[in-house]
Amino acid sequence: MERRPHRFSGHPVAGVNWRPTFLVDEVSDVRMCSVCAIIPKKTLKLPCSHVLCEYCFARVSQSGCGKCPEDHKTFTAAECTPINFAAKKVNRVKVYSWNESMGCKFTGPLEDLLQHFENDCAFHVLYCGTGNHYLLRNEAVEHKMNGCRYQRSCVETEPSASQTTPVASPDCSVNEEQEKALAIDVPQDAQLAALQDQMTQLAKDVAYHQILIRELNDGQRKSALTVSNVVTEVVTSAISEAFRKQIKGASFEDDNAATSALSPSSEKTVILRKLEQYANVTLGTVEELRQNMR
Repeated sequence: MERRPHRFSGHPVAGVNWRPTFLVDEVSDVRMCSVCAIIPKKTLKLPCSHVLCEYCFARVSQSGCGKCPEDHKTFTAAECTPINFAAKKVNRVKVYSWNESMGCKFTGPLEDLLQHFENDCAFHVLYCGTGNHYLLRNEAVEHKMNGCRYQRSCVETEPSASQTTPVASPDCSVNEEQEKALAIDVPQDAQLAALQDQMTQLAKDVAYHQILIRELNDGQRKSALTVSNVVTEVVTSAISEAFRKQIKGASFEDDNAATSALSPSSEKTVILRKLEQYANVTLGTVEELRQNMR
């Protein structure tokens, strides 16, 4: 069975999160998300026994209910069991070196992996500009002292009158295969690691900007509501004051002649009708202002 690397997430162990890592001893299934295969700091075990990380759990559940992405069985949050991966236990997980594919034989606890990789491992890959190829760090001194064998063994001979095909030493083909393997594998590993770092940073940036946008939208809505309330209060107050002045005097002068012959009750009816008309206009104006301020 082909081995596959695992990825950790959210753990305090320096340098290990999101880096492809091969485990010497496999971890329990409850430590690994059934969907994304990440080994997070915390998992949630569903009633159907499948396990999700917090991110995948949030994607399939809403308002305390959800559906398992593996068997599509429904569940409630109360039925799920949280399982924490304690830091001490994570630190003791036995792993292989990140340079295992280059020949490094290191195996040890996860907490020692970064220290070994950065300070002790001699199987990092270097580039030789003289021969345009890659070599391991533990070969660098010998390579320098003896000269670049790749360049010397692969120099093409000048074609003679009877020979038009370039000649290379027998070592060249072997060396070419080794260097080609390194040239293919190593850059891809390096590019993959760099791409993963960039994607992780991009995800963090996107999440941060989403928070800023939500805060900005909330602030705009609150400001618009405040302005709307203030405008409504001011307009209502101004119109009420205008009504009060009109009722007392000048606003009804033109109607005095028409209403002088009316009885007191009829005069009150006319005034009430006019007030009702003003009120309807006022309510329409206030509602229009509210709509414009949203």
